[in-house]
Amino acid sequence: MALLYCQCSHACGFAGPTEFPEICNLKTAALTMSYLTYFWGLPTRSMTQPRSPSVAATAARLECPTPATLAWGVTANLVLRRYFGLSFDTRFPFTGGGEDIAACLQSQNALDMQLLCCPGALVTHPWWEQGDFSSWRFFNWTQGDGLLLDMFPQHRYVALPNAVELCAAVLALASGALIAATVFPPAMNMALLLGAWLILILLIDTGADLHHYLMVDKDIAMGWTGSFTPYRVTASMLGTVYKNHVELGHLWVQLKRGRWYHICHRFDYYCGLNPQAILEDCRRKSWSFLLQITPALLYCAMVVA
Repeated sequence: MALLYCQCSHACGFAGPTEFPEICNLKTAALTMSYLTYFWGLPTRSMTQPRSPSVAATAARLECPTPATLAWGVTANLVLRRYFGLSFDTRFPFTGGGEDIAACLQSQNALDMQLLCCPGALVTHPWWEQGDFSSWRFFNWTQGDGLLLDMFPQHRYVALPNAVELCAAVLALASGALIAATVFPPAMNMALLLGAWLILILLIDTGADLHHYLMVDKDIAMGWTGSFTPYRVTASMLGTVYKNHVELGHLWVQLKRGRWYHICHRFDYYCGLNPQAILEDCRRKSWSFLLQITPALLYCAMVVA
């Protein structure tokens, strides 16, 4: 009770993990493999120790584990301390996406307190539409969390172009070549080459994800898909579609808002609490980017030679 009272008096709120039911079909397996719901279960994973010395001291005196902190929690399993001005920002769409992150970060800033984990407060969120959901749901999330880059610039970082951003650039060049071909016919060859590169980018991105799920993260969705099975390959490919649909949403919301300078900028969903995870993610995606630009580099080398 002493630790609970101390936690409550030094916390702006508590967040518990949110899990989903067992994987029941290809869509739920693909969603799990896409990592789009990874942060829903984050309160089960220790992040950092609270900066409040009272909480740590009480935990040590009672020989209890010190509660871990995190930056935000999903609204399915979240409680925040009430204070004047606490509300969800109306700039976020009703479809969800980003409003929980903003509310948690603003509460911590306003109260100068931390959000604590409650790993034992587990809830189960049902699959949307009984597992027959559309990837447009996750696309709509991006129309909200795209606002976070402006609201919390301290959690923004620059990364190499992802497959969607690179495809958008290549598509723009190919469109320009097609227009130029109307007055300069040889430009059509360049448009065809750019079209071929566009297809290769998507194939390489799909292959990189497939390698990750088959050789690196072998356990994710293992119970339903098996190991080296057609189900796992298909779920991996569909997971790539979900992932890229979300990345398309991130690109679209910035272009729609005129924030073209936010292209290749990412929001740190760990909010500074796990820089190593960001570095590892950037390192993995840099290899994928290098493979995606390899066809263009080889073609340039052949032209120069």
